Amino acid sequence: MLPITLSTLLLHLVTSNLVPQTLAVPNTQHGTGLRSLKLEARKTSRPSEAIAWSNTSTLITIEDDYDLDYVVNITIGGQVVALAVDTGSSDLWVHVQDRLETNSETDIDITLNYGIGSASGNVVYGVADLGKYAVPSQAFLDVNEVTDQNGPGILGLGLASLSSIYDNLSKERSAQPLMYNIFDQHPTLPKFIAISVERSNDKEEESGGSLSIGEYDPSFSAVAESPMIPVAHPQAARWTVAIDGMHINNKKYGLTSRVEGAAPGTSIALIDSGTSLAYIPGAAVDYIYENIPGSMRLPKNGQSSWAVPCMEPANLTFFLGGDSFAVHPLELTIFKTIVEDGQQWTICTNAFQAQLSVGATDLDFLLGDIFMRNVYSVFNYGGLTPKNQTQPPSIQLLSRTNQLLAYQEFAVQRAISLSSRPPLYDISKLNATKNDVVDWLDVDVDMIVD
Repeated sequence: MLPITLSTLLLHLVTSNLVPQTLAVPNTQHGTGLRSLKLEARKTSRPSEAIAWSNTSTLITIEDDYDLDYVVNITIGGQVVALAVDTGSSDLWVHVQDRLETNSETDIDITLNYGIGSASGNVVYGVADLGKYAVPSQAFLDVNEVTDQNGPGILGLGLASLSSIYDNLSKERSAQPLMYNIFDQHPTLPKFIAISVERSNDKEEESGGSLSIGEYDPSFSAVAESPMIPVAHPQAARWTVAIDGMHINNKKYGLTSRVEGAAPGTSIALIDSGTSLAYIPGAAVDYIYENIPGSMRLPKNGQSSWAVPCMEPANLTFFLGGDSFAVHPLELTIFKTIVEDGQQWTICTNAFQAQLSVGATDLDFLLGDIFMRNVYSVFNYGGLTPKNQTQPPSIQLLSRTNQLLAYQEFAVQRAISLSSRPPLYDISKLNATKNDVVDWLDVDVDMIVD
C-alpha cells in the first residue's frame, strides 16, 4: 500500500487482505432493450411438487468468508473447487493449477470481461457434480489467465442469454449453463433455484447460507406465497426486476430509470450475489446518507463518498412487487482504518456506492449481498429457452429483516465490533471547507475494508 504524505496530516491505510468482491456484471450484453410495459408482480402459489422435492433432496451449503465471498463446493474436471455463487453472470469457469479431467476440448478461446477484471481460457467439457446432481458433459471455461479476480472460479447462475460460452458455441444445447442441464436431466424438477446468504457476526469463516435447486430451505418455505416479480422483459439477459420505491427513514426517493421502456417512477435492479456491496445512482447514494444524521459528504474523484457516524442506525427500505424489504442498518456502512500522526482511527463510510462504469444500459441499481442478506431469493427460470415466453423468468423474495429487531441488533453488534477496533475518528472535523482528510479522499487511492 502506497503511503500518502500531506502537508499537515499523514494518513494511510492499514494493510488488509479483505476487499469487497468486485462487480460480477459481464460487459457483454445480449438481447434487446425493454419493451414499453408495466411490470406487475403475479400473486401465485408454487406447484406442490416444489415442496415434495424438498423431502428427498438436500440443501447445498454456501460458505461465507467475512461477508465478502459466498462459495459452494462443486466437483468439476475431477477436482473439488469452491466457486463463487454468482447470479449476475451465466458462465462457469475454473482456474486451478492441476490439469482438469475433460471429456472433450474445443478450439474456442473466450475472455469473460466483468465490471472489474476478466478470465480467459479454452472451452472444454467435463463431468460436473453440484449437490446430488451430476452432469456428465458440462461446458465450462478452463481458465489460464485471470485479472482482478479472487478465488478459483465462478458458478454463473444467470440466464442462458447472457452466457458467452453458450453464445460462442452457436447456442448448442450441450453448451448451455449448468442449471439448464440439470433441469433438462430432471424434467419434473421445478425450474428454480433458491438462495440464502448470511451475515457473519463473529467475523470468522462460517456457514454462509444455502443454495437449493427446485426446492426451498424449510426455514423459508413461505416464499412460495410471495409474488412472482417478472424480469424486465421476457427476453431479459439478466435477473433484473423493477424497484417500485426506495425510502430512507420514511422519506421517499424519486426513482427514475435510464432503461428504455421502464415504467415511470421505477428503477431496474439486478439482484446479484456475486457483488459484495451495492452500486446505485450517485443521486440515490446522496439521498440515503444525507438523511442519516451526522453524515458528511466527501467528494472523491467526483463520486459520492460519505463518512457516516458508526453508531447511527437508519431505516432503508426497498419496494418490489408490492412488498417492502428492509435493509439491516449493519449493511449501510463499512469500516475503514486510517492513521493520523501514528494513531489508528476507525471511520465508517457508505456501503451503497455510486455506480462504476460497467457499460450496462439494462439496469439502474446493482443490489449485491448487502441487499440479499435481507431476503430469501428464488430465481425462476421460466421456460428456460429465450424463445419460450409462455413462462417468463421471475424472482420471488421473502423479507428476513424485522426493522425493529434490526435496530436492537445493530446497537449490540456494532458496539461489539467497535470494541475490538481503534477508536472512532471525529468526523465532525471533516466539515471544514479545506481539510486534509477531504483532500486525501479525493486522491485516486482505494480504501480497503478492514
